[in-house]
Amino acid sequence: MKRLARLIPIASVAATFIASANEAWSGWGGSILNNHWAQTNTDITSTSIRTLALQCTVPDTVGQSAPPAFQDNYAYFPTWNGSFVALNYKTCHVKWRINTTQVIVDFAPITPLQAIANQAVARTSPQIDAANSVLFFGTQIHALVVAVDLATGDLLARKQANPHHLATITASPTLYDGLLFVGVSSGEENAAFFTGGAYECCSFIGNAAAFRFKRVGAAGGSFTTVWNVTTIPANLAAANGTGGRWSGAGIWGSQPPVDARRKQVIFATGNIYSIPLAYVPCSQSDDPSCLPSYIWQESVFALDMYTGRANWVRRLNKLDAWSLTCGALGSPQNFTLCPQKPGNDYAVDQQQPVGRRVGRDGSLLWQTPAPGANYSVSMPTAVGDVVVVGVTGTAGFSPPGPSALLALNKATGRVVFEYPIPGAWQGGVAVQDSYLFPGTGYKGGTGGAFYVFKVR
Repeated sequence: MKRLARLIPIASVAATFIASANEAWSGWGGSILNNHWAQTNTDITSTSIRTLALQCTVPDTVGQSAPPAFQDNYAYFPTWNGSFVALNYKTCHVKWRINTTQVIVDFAPITPLQAIANQAVARTSPQIDAANSVLFFGTQIHALVVAVDLATGDLLARKQANPHHLATITASPTLYDGLLFVGVSSGEENAAFFTGGAYECCSFIGNAAAFRFKRVGAAGGSFTTVWNVTTIPANLAAANGTGGRWSGAGIWGSQPPVDARRKQVIFATGNIYSIPLAYVPCSQSDDPSCLPSYIWQESVFALDMYTGRANWVRRLNKLDAWSLTCGALGSPQNFTLCPQKPGNDYAVDQQQPVGRRVGRDGSLLWQTPAPGANYSVSMPTAVGDVVVVGVTGTAGFSPPGPSALLALNKATGRVVFEYPIPGAWQGGVAVQDSYLFPGTGYKGGTGGAFYVFKVR
């Protein structure tokens, strides 16, 4: 996946659809809307946030970055050391902890190439089917959708969302009306770089899929694929007889929101990995027709949630073909493995905004810089009259920290509260009643923790 040098979190000021009252925070974005808005929460305000106190932490040897899902008094979350945890956040007692890495290995052995390109973990925020006592999540290696018993963590079923050797699930799933919506990406764009060109890039094509799970008894169940839509048509012939092939357009970030009124689910894709040579000039062309309409690169698209039919597709950029061999994070471009000019990257000043608010017409209402020489890749959460967001720390892929929890006045952007946190904060923050839940650490790191805070 291709990440910007700095990511600017933007706090939503409105939502088209309103979630149910008293709905528990669910997964990456808080609800099926993926809008990071705890709209019914009245416990956390600009006044109560000043009483924030640490309730407990769950340390991890690598880190924790995915926001949890909640049921009753339990928070459910993955960690970067390969665990999945069920924590009673009021008593700080761990109900169960399962070995996600073993779930992956038991499905199929991990190859050396997979170990280089992906992680044997889950990084996705989970989804919960409370009526059937099932917890769902996705894995990186093997790109599995997994169902476990909510009460015990016992494995019920798993199913591969994409059979490609380097496919991975990094985007969190969404559960709605009995359907689990999942997007798939891959670690393939890293593989050629880490093997010194021994791996020929690339062949992966991104896909979005809907699954239905049927529980059978206390210890079993099965997934059924309802539909599966690729972001590039499979088996395209090389253009005009030239070499090269289309690959990429993975779905790797965030969580697909559901537009319940229109009965559609929305996904977004990343960059292309490889292209037929005839299309290389399209990277410098502003003509939208240069790139075929069926190439859903860096696109937002809406699919009918029951059939997978595309209702609309909006492509946002001209051709952007990239893999790690094209250069990133200070590494030079390998012109043998990446002969084309990569697409544009964008960066902002080192003193990067930790939050900003925009009006409905796109006008900037306020912007608040991160304190000190820091930056933020933490998604903000709107709750009460504040926006809660994390300061990641100094720049870097797995920065050492320290970080901080900030509360900004939602109307003005003024910092009303700051709480220092050791380690680097990479994920978002979940809220439930009078509790806040950030996590620190990331893959490649040396440790972090899941934090439970409470306002008094």
